[in-house]
Amino acid sequence: MSSIKTTVTEKTTYALVGKTFEHFHSGEVIASGIILGMCGPTALQLVVQEEGKEWFEIHAATDLGYDRVSKTGYRFSVDNPYREQLIG
Repeated sequence: MSSIKTTVTEKTTYALVGKTFEHFHSGEVIASGIILGMCGPTALQLVVQEEGKEWFEIHAATDLGYDRVSKTGYRFSVDNPYREQLIG
């Protein structure tokens, strides 16, 4: 019998679903949004809002870090306020 195991990366990525984020560049927020879901085991779909416009993006989970020195990248909410709505 074959068993499919969930990787740590998949578990971590799945845990981000429903979080809000702010996207920084050089210390300034350039966009914000919500993590909608997973697109495969290592990619996330985001709904992004910037200057009154909204669109969807897909990013590899490894692209969503934050560099504290340059103050650039994605910062996530502590909780997942949209998780029930997106998964439930």
